[in-house]
Amino acid sequence: MRKQTSLLYSLFQSSEFETILENINNNYPNLKQELFIRNAILESINLKKTTSDSYRAFAEHPRGIKGSRIDLSIVDSDKPSMPFLVELKYQYPYDIITFDYSKTIERDFVHQKAKEKKTDLFVLFMVLWEPIDKNQFDNYWHIDSNLSRYQTKRHDKNGRDWEQILLDNFKSINEGVLLPKITHKISKPYSVEYNIYIFERLEK
Repeated sequence: MRKQTSLLYSLFQSSEFETILENINNNYPNLKQELFIRNAILESINLKKTTSDSYRAFAEHPRGIKGSRIDLSIVDSDKPSMPFLVELKYQYPYDIITFDYSKTIERDFVHQKAKEKKTDLFVLFMVLWEPIDKNQFDNYWHIDSNLSRYQTKRHDKNGRDWEQILLDNFKSINEGVLLPKITHKISKPYSVEYNIYIFERLEK
């Protein structure tokens, strides 16, 4: 595990990060939260760094091929031209069941993302809740975004649920290794489970 991966993995495992996720969900329950999580990760990294640390986190730097965006990078001042590139995703079960998610992984991990460099780390937040709990909250506040429609317990034609499909998608990519999943369960303003899948590029 590279030092940047270790830095992020330790952050994701922490009780502090669980509190961050709960605060985000409590404040933005009607929205997809990818950008809020990205910004919180960036701020946490830069807040924790000491004067002796030579790295810094940036959002949307460097710019990717044909104007594509790099979600997050960790840049070492000793090698500023070789940033550690992180692709962040935020998905629901419906996305995995309905679409061929392996194509998303291939696009954002396998293929070149910025100049001479490919993505170093693919981080996926899979977010789960019981629709009945969220619907009660949404109905009370007259929220009409209806994100619960993306929660599903369907299986594909081979009998696989969303997680088995996702794991098979990662197994089909031989350029990376899937680290142990991290799970956080939060309760505000309703119960939500955040599952974090971290796919690291194999070092040559």
